[in-house]
Amino acid sequence: MEFFEKEKITVLPWPANSPDLKIVEHVWAYMKPKLDRYAEPPKKLEDLWERVQEIWTTYGPEPYERGVILQSGKAL
Repeated sequence: MEFFEKEKITVLPWPANSPDLKIVEHVWAYMKPKLDRYAEPPKKLEDLWERVQEIWTTYGPEPYERGVILQSGKAL
């Protein structure tokens, strides 16, 4: 801590494993159920990527942005 104080660096009071720091977890929580709706799992990584892109373009980024805000408990 001395280094940060000496360099006048503000240290955030969040723990290293705070959900606020893992925004991708909120996006994954929204996307995974939609991926699970496919009858068969993807055979290749490219197939998974195509599905992810399809879901993203169908719903756009708004649900993910809203989900991150709602799930993190933060207000705009």
